[in-house]
Amino acid sequence: MGCGHGLCTESRARDTGEGSMGGRKNLNLLDVAEPICLLLCKRTIETMRRGEVLDVFIRDPEAAENLVKVVARSRDEVLGLKRRGDHFHIEIMKGT
Repeated sequence: MGCGHGLCTESRARDTGEGSMGGRKNLNLLDVAEPICLLLCKRTIETMRRGEVLDVFIRDPEAAENLVKVVARSRDEVLGLKRRGDHFHIEIMKGT
């Protein structure tokens, strides 16, 4: 199932031998302004299955911080937040 906004790419996660082999999506929000980036991220997560991981790439530090706060208040989980040069990489796992 696609994300609907054309900013996602999908890949298959490696089988780690720890159970299910979930999918993984990349969401490029490098040139998307807040609050649109938050809405697109939320919409993308809604299309995912439990356990799938979304890799979000975002440039605006404030938008990255706000996204982490929004996810923390949801049933989803932030697995990681890393600064990569001029942008951030946020890993989000879809919850229940």
